[in-house]
Amino acid sequence: NFFDPAQEIKPDERTHVSNHVIICGMGLNGRNLVRVLKDTAINYVIIDLNFQKIKKSKSKGDKNTIWGDAASVEILRRANVEAARVMVIAISDRFLTKSCLSNAKAINPRLHVIVRTKYLADIEDLLAMGADDVIPEEFETSIQIFSRVLKMFHIPNSIILAQGNIIRNKSYGVFREVRYTQEAFDQISQILAQGTIETYFIAAGNPIIGRSIREVNLKAQSGALIINIIRNNQTITNPPSEFILETADQLIIFGSHSAIDQALVILNGNGNDDTSA
Repeated sequence: NFFDPAQEIKPDERTHVSNHVIICGMGLNGRNLVRVLKDTAINYVIIDLNFQKIKKSKSKGDKNTIWGDAASVEILRRANVEAARVMVIAISDRFLTKSCLSNAKAINPRLHVIVRTKYLADIEDLLAMGADDVIPEEFETSIQIFSRVLKMFHIPNSIILAQGNIIRNKSYGVFREVRYTQEAFDQISQILAQGTIETYFIAAGNPIIGRSIREVNLKAQSGALIINIIRNNQTITNPPSEFILETADQLIIFGSHSAIDQALVILNGNGNDDTSA
């Protein structure tokens, strides 16, 4: 029988999402990024010229999928690029990559664009054209790409790194299908091994308001340490244990990823109420 993709997937209308991620290209990195965005409940739109990839994505429940050329202004507008927050361009064609970047930035200059490129010679050109992050292929990993996307949404570093470990542990193929230089491998190992710093904003109604750092007892309960507090645009370094926490304080917390996770639970009022010194 004659096969007509146009009959399989009808032309999509404009996507009704905002503050979303546009993924141009559903290769390895695109698929892993979709997984992570689903896990973190961030809206996304997929654009790909490969009909079978779009059909497969739709069959998996990805409603916001567009079959077409990501360099096309019409396609970009259907993806609601005007209201998007981040775009990831992970397509192999050199010309289409640059056209996609140029057209997307022309429509939405505030769009944060992450570009994967095969060509070191293109890095400066892509940056000059408005790319915010350019990841050359020899340093490319799915972990780097989705980490940068999630940071734009202020997802805690501990969660970002946990997602990286999931990608590895589930054998999604990242390490089998992507070639590394030793420098790239060492860099990622260092990132995964080190601790992290998180910012926590004390909103009105938080149960820790009016309590001292000693009473909250964060270090003893979680292992995380409050190293700075920002109040009224002033930074208090190494605040004393008797320091009283107030609404709108921003706590700068340091610790291992598991310690940060536990600290966030405690600060949100869901931990053990152990106020011993």
